[in-house]
Amino acid sequence: MMAARVGIEPSAVHKIWKVHGLKPHLTKSFRGHTPVMRYSFTWNQLPAVAGVTFWNIYFKLIKGAVRAPERVAFLKSLKRHLAKRKLLIIWDRLRAHRSRLVRHYVDAQGGDMQLKFLPP
Repeated sequence: MMAARVGIEPSAVHKIWKVHGLKPHLTKSFRGHTPVMRYSFTWNQLPAVAGVTFWNIYFKLIKGAVRAPERVAFLKSLKRHLAKRKLLIIWDRLRAHRSRLVRHYVDAQGGDMQLKFLPP
C-alpha cells in the first residue's frame, strides 16, 4: 500500500488526497474524453448472482465461489420476491447452470419456473 511505502497511516493518505482534490485510480484525460477508472480484480473478489426484470434488478453477493447450491438459493430468493409470477430464467451454458441440483429445483416448481439456455 502507498501508506506503508511512505511510512504513514492509511487515513493520512486519504486526508492528503481529499485536501488536494486527488481521486485515486482515475487517469487524466483530454477534455471531452471520459476518464478511465483503473481497478484490477479477480472473480474471487466479488462473486455475485443477479437477475433482471422489467422493473428491478435483483442480486446477491456470495462469499466464495458461485456454484450450483448458491444458484439454487438465489432462485429460491428470487421466487420469494416475485411471488405468484412465472419466471423464465435465461442462462449461458455454464456447467453450474445446467447442474442436476438446479434442474431438480426448477422441475419441482411445477412449471412456474423455466430454464432456457443461450445457443452455444
